[in-house]
Amino acid sequence: MAMWLRVVTCVNLLAGMLILPEALAGPEAAREAVGTAVGKQLVGPKAVQEELAAFVRAHTPALTAPADAAAWDTGQARLRAEFLEKVVFRGVPASWREGEVKIEWGDTLDRGKGYVIKKLRYEALPGLWIPALLYVPSELPEKAVAVLNVNGHVGEGKAVAYEQIRCINLAKRGIINLHPEWLRMGELQGDEYNHNLLAYLDLVGTSGVSVFYLAMSRGLDVLLQQPHVDPERVVMTGLSGGGWQTIFLSALDTRIKACAPNAGYIGIDVRTQYPGDIGDLEQVPTDFMSVANFTHLTAMLAPRPTLLIYNAKDECCFEAGHAVPAVYDPVAPFYKLYQAADRFTYHINENPGTHNYDQDNREAFYRFLKQHIAPEATWPVTELPTDGELFTLEELSMGVPEGNATLVSLARQIYATRPKPIVPSRTRKQVDKLKQVIAFDEPTYEATLVEEKTAANLIIASYLLRLEEGFSFPLVSVQQPETKPAALVVFVSDDGMAGLTDDLLAVAKAGDRAVAIDPVFLGQTKPEGNLWQWPMMINTTGERALGIQVEQLVAALDWARTDHPAETTIRTYGWNSTVAGLLAAVVKPPITQFETVNAPESLAQVLEEKVDYNKIPALFTFGLVPEFDLPVLRDMLWSTSSR
Repeated sequence: MAMWLRVVTCVNLLAGMLILPEALAGPEAAREAVGTAVGKQLVGPKAVQEELAAFVRAHTPALTAPADAAAWDTGQARLRAEFLEKVVFRGVPASWREGEVKIEWGDTLDRGKGYVIKKLRYEALPGLWIPALLYVPSELPEKAVAVLNVNGHVGEGKAVAYEQIRCINLAKRGIINLHPEWLRMGELQGDEYNHNLLAYLDLVGTSGVSVFYLAMSRGLDVLLQQPHVDPERVVMTGLSGGGWQTIFLSALDTRIKACAPNAGYIGIDVRTQYPGDIGDLEQVPTDFMSVANFTHLTAMLAPRPTLLIYNAKDECCFEAGHAVPAVYDPVAPFYKLYQAADRFTYHINENPGTHNYDQDNREAFYRFLKQHIAPEATWPVTELPTDGELFTLEELSMGVPEGNATLVSLARQIYATRPKPIVPSRTRKQVDKLKQVIAFDEPTYEATLVEEKTAANLIIASYLLRLEEGFSFPLVSVQQPETKPAALVVFVSDDGMAGLTDDLLAVAKAGDRAVAIDPVFLGQTKPEGNLWQWPMMINTTGERALGIQVEQLVAALDWARTDHPAETTIRTYGWNSTVAGLLAAVVKPPITQFETVNAPESLAQVLEEKVDYNKIPALFTFGLVPEFDLPVLRDMLWSTSSR
């Protein structure tokens, strides 16, 4: 991409921001002027969030119904294979997917009510065991309906009352059903099962969402192995995170013959308007939207029977008013291709209307089963009583082996087995590969002068730079007037430029030029709400949050060196700014010095110290470690700078 630069001088760009040519005297005046400049908000959280949302929407893949059902059969098969390869199983060891599922059986619970509950655990991938419950009717037809029940973010997990009631009701209807535990719920409590820690696996080049997928698909393996299960009548359902699990597995595994996700998902582009719907990292995984959106996954269910359940006053997420038109409407034409419009329906719960899988929603599911899966059934669609039949979490516990794998231990294991790069020298090919990892493109940008003043023989100028793709960030320049600086020092801090007043003054008073910027997600360019949700929204498009930070740094370097080429130092404070700064220095040489404060020696410290993804989300870039760990980047910096 060709580089272009446009500097705009604007007297009244933003309300209250004017070019102020008058000189102020004295060192305190200079400090006050610099402090005011670095502390003034040129972008702000709301504007940042609007730019981020616009970027995500612009990178949303279109969904268009093909001419006929045969074309969609081919299209969805291709899309399914591509999604599994590029999103779910990218970098996943073959050993995670090979062989038959291992099952260990525990006690059987029997209250004498026409079914039994069998405790078990199965190995989702080597070393990670998932506790589960199998509800088996006492009287079984030769070929029985089977249901895979999954739950969302509920601490009691598979023991929560509404889950037990649904599983018992299904068993009383002659339906075999399995309820696996979900990570960090029920028996799998613990910080190392925190869903966002799948980012550790992404960082070392293994798809973190694969752990969630394998936990589900191996559970399906267990269910299909049970005697009497009819493989042509296997159904999946769940609420909230269980609804996400339902659409994710059902779309990608055609062994699921019908499904009923409850308040579990919506198109990622629509989530930009409803931040409460964004969800955890497994629900917005890296590169998801480079292949498909959730509307595509829903269309991939056609022509299998599907019931979308939503709640009219959902206080959590995916409220019916915006979820139905966002999910149901675009997919209905796909079912019409198969003359199967009646197989794609939705139910809106009004009572209680909150985030629930209570009686009204359960009965909607029973009706769905009877209409589409078991039309021969004589059982009622109203709920059967379960008084006195529920168990406690302790009573339902199967237990897991000591040292059961976690998201953290799996990432450490992958890191330990990845070959470490040998670093004799660096080539352009390696730099290009690095650019690919961080999705870096040579930035196109414009720079707008917002305010300029002179104080104590220093010129303090504030600029707003904006990348062509829409990311704005502030830049403050401090230097002596009418001099050609011998050196340029560019500052970036995790805490933002507002705390860099003294650093800028010291450089400028020494006769050099000082420049400070706040790249996206640092300082004043943090969006509203949960910071971590927006980097993952960027990463799901196929772009990288860290790559955008690097592009902004490169734009700042290019802008600052356009009129006054000089020896260049980058000085960073903190983990994020250091990694972004090193990357910018590698892709935009020459850099004379690179100085860091409070920075790691290696990104392996992320795994060792269990650094919180929610605090530094941009660092967790797929495949950055170990191939481009910080020692490697430092070597690349000096080898590229010396060329």
